[in-house]
Amino acid sequence: MRGFFAVGAEGISKPMNLGNLVRSADLVPIAVINQMAPVYVTFTVAQKSLPDVRHALASETANVDVIVPGETQRASGAVTMIENAIDSTTGMATVRATMPNTDELLWPGTLVTAQMTLRTEDSVVVPSAAVQVSQAGPFVYVVQDRKAVVQPVKVARTIGNESVISEGLEGGEKVVTDGHLLLTNGALVSVRERKDGV
Repeated sequence: MRGFFAVGAEGISKPMNLGNLVRSADLVPIAVINQMAPVYVTFTVAQKSLPDVRHALASETANVDVIVPGETQRASGAVTMIENAIDSTTGMATVRATMPNTDELLWPGTLVTAQMTLRTEDSVVVPSAAVQVSQAGPFVYVVQDRKAVVQPVKVARTIGNESVISEGLEGGEKVVTDGHLLLTNGALVSVRERKDGV
């Protein structure tokens, strides 16, 4: 005959036999088992972005990169679930991504930064430092014949340190990213390559 013991809340072992009824109040957890692969990352998106997320989910292009604080690697996965209700107090929808986590980079309970890619497209992108704003709207200084020329632009969106330009630039132009306060339309400039880390 085999005997089983349940560790009570007071740390006292109670003898248990096979077939005895054990209540959760009678037990103290000895270990918690967490699933490591795959793991799920849960985050929220604004209600206005929900149609784009649903379209990307349907076309299987809703990819997610996860950044773990202190790590140089990123974990990749895909959106697998969108909660079927919007939080009325915040206007946010909860989204869950499944991460294969074969290298165990992610640990259950870790706070991470999630970046979701809904689609990829060809666009003209400039450093956000190049975009200036006047009363007439956003513009950049384009270098033409060693002169800074004001070029009005339309900024579609800004992601990190880069701005996506939807109108005003064709691509391949040289734009000024530093020293704007010293410039006027037609001012002479000297092109200087940006050093790493500057």
